[in-house]
Amino acid sequence: MHFLRPLIGFFGAFSTKIRNMLSIRPIIIPIVITIALVEFLIMTIFYLFPFFSPAAEVFIDVLLLSSLSAPIIYAWIIKPYVVAQQEATETISHLAAHDPLTDLANRRLLYESLEKLLSSLARHKMYAAILYIDLNKFKIINDQDGHDVGDVILQQTAERLSHVVRQEDLASRIGGDEFVLLLTQLGKNKNKAISDTVAIADKVKSSIKQPIEINNKSYSISASIGVRILTPEDKEVDQVLKEADEAMYSSKKV
Repeated sequence: MHFLRPLIGFFGAFSTKIRNMLSIRPIIIPIVITIALVEFLIMTIFYLFPFFSPAAEVFIDVLLLSSLSAPIIYAWIIKPYVVAQQEATETISHLAAHDPLTDLANRRLLYESLEKLLSSLARHKMYAAILYIDLNKFKIINDQDGHDVGDVILQQTAERLSHVVRQEDLASRIGGDEFVLLLTQLGKNKNKAISDTVAIADKVKSSIKQPIEINNKSYSISASIGVRILTPEDKEVDQVLKEADEAMYSSKKV
């Protein structure tokens, strides 16, 4: 079977080249058509106005073909293709880091942001905070009135959280009805950082308590929030998230 490996490798490489060619087919075909049409136009002009020698026609043909086709190819084919590719790449990157239902940051982006934040706190001796949020009675509504209603509640909650947090903060949904807010810049005074965090937590609770109207029916939910102040000494992402989660469950019992 060893003698088949070079052959398999050859066909594998060949198939890869074919796939690459097919992936750029949408841009190659318009380029070929554009060049062909421009060349046809030039040849038609030479046919109708035979004023040049064959050598001059070749030179003029090359000059006109390049000067006429290049701007058209760039403006109508290359540029839109590059822009579309960039937009597709940005869309894929966004989807990889955000929750598809609420468009908040997902668990992956939360972890990455929290790792960077902990490093920054250690360098600058500053404080930050985690708000671990769980929606009370959401499961009952979701089971009784259906997932469509539950999805709207989650989307409305995400929108309200986005309005409460500051631009420098991060709002994320990490699964189900659990959200995490990352309050990033709370200064170097620990007591002020705590008071600011409590104030934002109160705003979150007040915002979530506001009724949500869905299909002429009003839904009221509340939130349990676990608070974890982040200090310059904190190092482990999993540890601080676990402690914020535990604080949230403790708040449910109060």
